[in-house]
Amino acid sequence: MKKVSILLLFLYLAGCTTQVETPSPVLVDEILGVGLTGGALPLEPVDILALSGELRSFVDERIDRRWRTVKRLGELRNILFSSDLFAIEYESGKTKTATETYQSKSGNCLSMTNLFIAMARYSGLDARYHLVKARPEWDQSGNTLIWTQHINSTGILGSGDRYVLDFLPQQRAIREDMETISDNYALAIFYNNLAAEAIIEERYDAAIGYLRTALSIEPEMADVWNNMGATQRRLKRVDLARASYQQAVRFDPYNNAAMSNLSRIYLQEGNVKLGNYFANKVKRHRSKNPYYRYSNARSALIDGDYARAREELNVAIRLKKDEAMFFDALAEVYEGLGDQENKQISLQLAEMIRAESGKNRSSLEIYRSGNVIRQ
Repeated sequence: MKKVSILLLFLYLAGCTTQVETPSPVLVDEILGVGLTGGALPLEPVDILALSGELRSFVDERIDRRWRTVKRLGELRNILFSSDLFAIEYESGKTKTATETYQSKSGNCLSMTNLFIAMARYSGLDARYHLVKARPEWDQSGNTLIWTQHINSTGILGSGDRYVLDFLPQQRAIREDMETISDNYALAIFYNNLAAEAIIEERYDAAIGYLRTALSIEPEMADVWNNMGATQRRLKRVDLARASYQQAVRFDPYNNAAMSNLSRIYLQEGNVKLGNYFANKVKRHRSKNPYYRYSNARSALIDGDYARAREELNVAIRLKKDEAMFFDALAEVYEGLGDQENKQISLQLAEMIRAESGKNRSSLEIYRSGNVIRQ
């Protein structure tokens, strides 16, 4: 995969609710760039659903608005993913507008959703952004762990049935787990994603500009405040990082990533009480993070402790079976143990996962009278 749309930079997962200090308004204004006349100012938000004239003409040629809504929906899905038409390919970590996704023929799930919703609305369909309340999964870029969640599209057909169009079919979203979000919220996610991508590339001024833009759209979006903290931390502005994490926890007392990051700052500043409070929450949950297990395995490999490395990797694979680098590391373990047969099996499994993740896939589910019709 990795599927997603919301990118939250963090180190460990925590979960709890508590009161945190309220940051000073002066620090918050500095974070937001209030009164700033230069530098990383908020951007004028783009229209992520804008369609080029070429795309509008294409939809006009392919779709008859007199068709039933379910037929229009099926044709749009065909347009996006058929090998002889758009053939949009999943590309993790690349967030794009609808038109950019069409032009590049690739993008992550938010990018694909932008393109679908834009085309769907133009063809007269009800189409909205939808966050999948699935268990968050984890990805890794260098030494940074990234918490990712998933976004797809949903709407009501002319028959009254609800549909969910997902570009990664392993993400089955049951009806009770649907959370439809506004276009504005999706736009804030768009800029949050761009910021996270910039942080990974160490383009911190650009990241701050994107984050300020997101907060100008959704001022209480905890995920954006968390990424702002990650950026300020990398710029060694610890007071601004702490204030950003505090804002994140204020707006979302269950924001795991922000609480973990805040814990680290408290401990480094000598605030043992609050630092340990959050650190203890981290300990209860980080064992469920497959990338934490992978990190333990890498440390064990460096120490030459192949038995421990294999144990940690087996847990990581049980938690997340579709991560190729876990099997690459397992191959290293078997190399160290002199087990060439299992080394080759591990390498083959890693290649199979990479090949599978590169395939173009989508799923369509229609909810009718409590039943799900998958197409």
